[in-house]
Amino acid sequence: MLETTTATAARPATGDREGEIEDIDFDWRPEPLDRALGSNRTFRWSIIIAALFIGVSVALALRLFVLAPANTAAMRLDEYRSVAANLDAALREVIDAPAGDPDVASGLADATVALEASLAPPLPGGGIGGQGSSGELGAAHQALRAIADSATNLSARLQLATEYRSNADAVLALPLLPTEAPEDLIASAERSLADYRAGAVAAMARLTDEVAFGDLRDQFGTFVDGLQVWSDQYLLSLRRGETETTTELLQEARTETARIRAILDSRLESVEGDITADSLALLSALQESGFGTA
Repeated sequence: MLETTTATAARPATGDREGEIEDIDFDWRPEPLDRALGSNRTFRWSIIIAALFIGVSVALALRLFVLAPANTAAMRLDEYRSVAANLDAALREVIDAPAGDPDVASGLADATVALEASLAPPLPGGGIGGQGSSGELGAAHQALRAIADSATNLSARLQLATEYRSNADAVLALPLLPTEAPEDLIASAERSLADYRAGAVAAMARLTDEVAFGDLRDQFGTFVDGLQVWSDQYLLSLRRGETETTTELLQEARTETARIRAILDSRLESVEGDITADSLALLSALQESGFGTA
């Protein structure tokens, strides 16, 4: 019986492989299933994240440029009300307190400096042209700016008048001196007179040539310049027991100081009267601006 075998393609001998086509490596890999299934998506995560970032940025910008300025404006208005109230109280002290009180002058100066400092920072939210709270803040700033300028000028004049009064009092404050005294008390009178002269010279140097006081400083200068000669005459007559001469010298000094004081009081009355009137005007301005107190 004949046996059959499966036919196979004839293979050339090893030596006969010339011209054989070698296998080509395409480096092909199957595409991951999730990428193959998602290839038809119409969005990307990067786009979503970018959109969220833009949205958050816009929200923050709105808060920064709209809400924050409004909140800042409200806080600034509260600050304005506080410093304006302090100025109101200081002005009332100027009107009601006795003239020449250094604490009153210092109080007005402090209130004015605080108001200036409060008005110094720039306005938030567009300044005077803003809307809502910013617009209200701008109007308040404008009103208080004019008041602060007037208050600064007023404070300087009050300080000048207060210092002038204090220094003038030091020049005119003759010590209590005897018309006669035993030898052991004359040295005490001499020390009192020397201290007074030194204080008068120092106070005289602090007096200014303010126009409002006219030639008053010159009159103080003439009086202080003559103190040395007058003191020598007084002490000499006191040592000699010349009571009549000593009395005349004391009366001469007291008359001169009284004359100068009358001029001083007249000038101070005029200056301080203007200060009081201007303080009342500033109080009215605060009321009209809505920052005054009842």
